[in-house]
Amino acid sequence: MLTTDRPLAVLDLEATGADPASARIIQVAVLRLAESDGALSLNSSFETLVDPGVPIPAEVSDLTGITDRMVKDAPPFDELGEDLRPLLKDAHLAGYNSLKYDVPLLKAECDRHGLGPLPGPEDRVHLDVMRLEETFRGKSLGDVFRKYFGKRPEEAHTAMADVRSTCKVLKGQLQTYEPERGVRALAERATGSDVDGQGRLKRSGGEIVVAFGKHKGTSLKRLREEEPGYFEWMHEEMEALRPHLDPFR
Repeated sequence: MLTTDRPLAVLDLEATGADPASARIIQVAVLRLAESDGALSLNSSFETLVDPGVPIPAEVSDLTGITDRMVKDAPPFDELGEDLRPLLKDAHLAGYNSLKYDVPLLKAECDRHGLGPLPGPEDRVHLDVMRLEETFRGKSLGDVFRKYFGKRPEEAHTAMADVRSTCKVLKGQLQTYEPERGVRALAERATGSDVDGQGRLKRSGGEIVVAFGKHKGTSLKRLREEEPGYFEWMHEEMEALRPHLDPFR
């Protein structure tokens, strides 16, 4: 049985593209789970199409089944604050590839629409079920679902269907591998050596090192000394990394 010290908001977003910095959300789904009588159960849920304010690319419509016509009367993202806030404000987060996609995308949309920081406690953890599965040698959500349940999930690539599949996969992981049962412990296992939520900095040999691009594997201390221009570029362009970069400035 999964245990948690806070509610767990399992989320999935469908959007106009693969880059969370520039994509626009077209569908949101959240299942909020909370402990009750010693078991984790559904507390509340939310699902809606979203008007992205830009045309939906044909390849996205082919993948998700969501078209411009379907979202033309849907609310824009800036009207969703009152719906999302009570689901997220005191909860840990979970999702599938959510650390690299859904959470950065949600933060970007909140910034873009002037909604402020993503609601949530400072000690929140992010349980990325894909990252967790990688510690068990897994792949895509569809492949992992089939691994546990013998078939691919129905209605893949709709936000709520993906949220439900993520919850089922997490249950399958717990039943198969019997790892730690606390959300915090599982989140730490899933992120491993990652320093930041998107895996751009990692801990290695007692140092924090760059985990992307041409300086991959270089410690921040060495990068600051040998490539100060690149270090300052990271500080300027990657706001989420600044708390980790500041001690080396």
